[in-house]
Amino acid sequence: MEVYIAGKGIISSIGLNIAETLNSLRTGASGISTSTMLQGRHNSLATGEVKLTNAELASMAGLKDDYS
Repeated sequence: MEVYIAGKGIISSIGLNIAETLNSLRTGASGISTSTMLQGRHNSLATGEVKLTNAELASMAGLKDDYS
C-alpha cells in the first residue's frame, strides 16, 4: 500500500486553517448552524457550512478569478 501526501491544511465549518480548527476542537466549538451561503428549500436545517464564497475560497487557494 502506498500513501501520497500532497499538502496539509483544512478549511471547515469550525476553522479556516489548521490552528483555528484545532482550537475549535479543543474548546468544543460547533460549526453547525443554519445555512447562509447555499440557497435552497432546506435552509432551515442545521449544517456544517464553510461561510466563504467561491471567490474567497479560490483566493485562499491561490486560484485566478476565472477558476470556474
